[in-house]
Amino acid sequence: MSRVVIELTEDEQARMIEWCKKVQADKQARNSIDKRVDKRFSSFDIMLLGLCGEYAICKHLGIPYNFRRWDEQGKGDVTHNGYEIEVKTNKYRDDLLKIPEWQVDCPADIYVLAQQLYRLKLFEILGYATRETFRALRYKKTFPGYEDKPMFVMDYLDLERPEYFRSALLLQRGAQC
Repeated sequence: MSRVVIELTEDEQARMIEWCKKVQADKQARNSIDKRVDKRFSSFDIMLLGLCGEYAICKHLGIPYNFRRWDEQGKGDVTHNGYEIEVKTNKYRDDLLKIPEWQVDCPADIYVLAQQLYRLKLFEILGYATRETFRALRYKKTFPGYEDKPMFVMDYLDLERPEYFRSALLLQRGAQC
């Protein structure tokens, strides 16, 4: 299996940090309730990790990243060739694609599992799954310390191989880049 690793430049990393600062300030101004709760990392760190993972996927696909408002409903993280793509980025190696229960009805066509390899610089695509595959193979799981926040998960080995991700988007709906 080939590895798909994407490197973000220092300028790209700085843009992600600035965008996260703007989003955080906007959320505070609106007294928005943050659904991203993790006892090990701040909300800002979680948001930045996810944003960088999404940006890395766009860079891999050769498309510009469309900074969306975080409260937009009814969309995945990235849109490409008519597909809504939901990107889940892990800070540490984790063999599970995890979708929070509150997000499981997201209209994503494809779920992508990415992992941060080195700070905000290197990201690896670990695999992907179509909505149909995810719904067929997912199962509900709770994690220690987060029993009140169940996740729907899919095992890493059931994901499609990462080197086919880009071509799968072109083959299924026709190249419209």
